[in-house]
Amino acid sequence: MKTFFLIVIVTLTLNSSAFSQTPSDTTDGWLNGRGWETLNRLDKMQFLSGLYEGIRILADDLDAALPNQRKLITEKMMAYVVRQKLGDLVVQIDDFYKDRSNVEIPVTKAVFWVVKKTKGTPTKELDDLVVGFRRLWNK
Repeated sequence: MKTFFLIVIVTLTLNSSAFSQTPSDTTDGWLNGRGWETLNRLDKMQFLSGLYEGIRILADDLDAALPNQRKLITEKMMAYVVRQKLGDLVVQIDDFYKDRSNVEIPVTKAVFWVVKKTKGTPTKELDDLVVGFRRLWNK
């Protein structure tokens, strides 16, 4: 019986991520900076393309929203939209994650921050935003 328990403990130790110190590529189920860094340039552009395709689908269905919700939904969608090449966004997101204190922040929030920066949001507001993100996701 002792041998059985020893085998079970060794197997669990070798196979369980509970004993691993490897950081996750996701935060709360969302791809984060570590996950972003594992992607090649094309995959990063495809990720962003998928994000913007989702926003476009939402925009197409906006007429189905209640009139009092349309403005809020539009504001939320536009917070992620900027006229910029996907390749340029990739570079800016890469730069965002060069600060290692940002790696736990989900990529969608990095996109949000980069778009705000591109649109000319004041530095103080950007700093406050990223500090809030860090508080929320750096545990």
